[in-house]
Amino acid sequence: MLLLNFHLGDGRYAISGHDVIRVLPLVRLQKIHNAPPLVAGLLNYGGTLVPVIDLCQLLLNRPCEAMVSTRIIMVEYRLPNNETSPLGLIAEDVTEATYRDTSDLISPFMSPEDRRYLSGAILDGEEMIHLLDVQTVVGEEIRAMFHDQWAING
Repeated sequence: MLLLNFHLGDGRYAISGHDVIRVLPLVRLQKIHNAPPLVAGLLNYGGTLVPVIDLCQLLLNRPCEAMVSTRIIMVEYRLPNNETSPLGLIAEDVTEATYRDTSDLISPFMSPEDRRYLSGAILDGEEMIHLLDVQTVVGEEIRAMFHDQWAING
């Protein structure tokens, strides 16, 4: 399977290449007043307003650092009606894609909160690469916040 690799703080993470639409540079986003901190803002993506989630804020309680390698990963997010809509995810050190065999997947010990976002891991030497589940990064509060927007785009 193809994986897009990135970092969140000191941790290594990956997203299935199947979910990735495109990787974009970090650009200025339209802020949303009174949104939770993990909502970085809205991105005009080809005439469609796309919500962007800061993965560092989600998992580390701090915003991603604005570095040259910090990117917006555009993914296909499955809506409750099974249609899809683009979703932006900000991550640090988005620099490579790799192929891994599905037999390399392991189920490490994870807290209940981690299980919400992660679908497993892969060992890479002595390091673990956590697999982020794109479909679970948006909780009910955020889904409700963008319900009307996704109804229009979806």
